[in-house]
Amino acid sequence: MHPRAPRVPYEAHGVCPFECCAYREWTVDADTDVRRDRKDGAAVAFRLHKGDRVTGVTGVVVTTRLGRAVVREPVMTVPDHVRLKPGDTVYVLHYLGEAVWRAWVRGRFFEAEFAPTDHPCTGPRQPSSICVLQIVKDPAAQWWAKVRTGDGQEGWTRHTENFGHIDSCGPDDVS
Repeated sequence: MHPRAPRVPYEAHGVCPFECCAYREWTVDADTDVRRDRKDGAAVAFRLHKGDRVTGVTGVVVTTRLGRAVVREPVMTVPDHVRLKPGDTVYVLHYLGEAVWRAWVRGRFFEAEFAPTDHPCTGPRQPSSICVLQIVKDPAAQWWAKVRTGDGQEGWTRHTENFGHIDSCGPDDVS
């Protein structure tokens, strides 16, 4: 028998949580403390300064509160072929990009497109295909990225907004 919902905190290792997110050379756009461990209160390992460059090595998305989605139309999950019917509840863990989320249902993880909470899936207009699964309660998650300096120092930050060149769909030039 499987648990009703996945345990939190749930950690997704190696995840880069948005469309075109890439672990590679990043630019530092704002001064940033880098910690020894993935905890806000952890000791500062070193400080990065605007204009520095680092390598984004890997990351961990930590879900601290599950989201919920409702099934609006019959659907089958891929790859596990779990049949879902309207009204079923799906637990939502974290965002992956292009409307795709990591989710859990009946003891199995899967990835699928979900309509966001503010998408007009009900009412006079016909629901779009994205409305098959709609988030009704957003999850809470933090993204911790491990970075490495040119001289080999490594540490963790969740202030990824302080870095540029994370989006591989953007310009390739970091000069």
